[in-house]
Amino acid sequence: MSDTFTRVLIGAFAAALMTTVAMAGTMVAASQPVAFGQGLSQDSQG
Repeated sequence: MSDTFTRVLIGAFAAALMTTVAMAGTMVAASQPVAFGQGLSQDSQG
């Protein structure tokens, strides 16, 4: 019983963690290309 509860608890925690990581990754991906593109253009310009 406790083993099943532990598995469910770990599963819920893992799901929440993955959701948080996915949200953070989406925010970073949304803001990153602009800075990355500016960095490339600055590097190419010298």
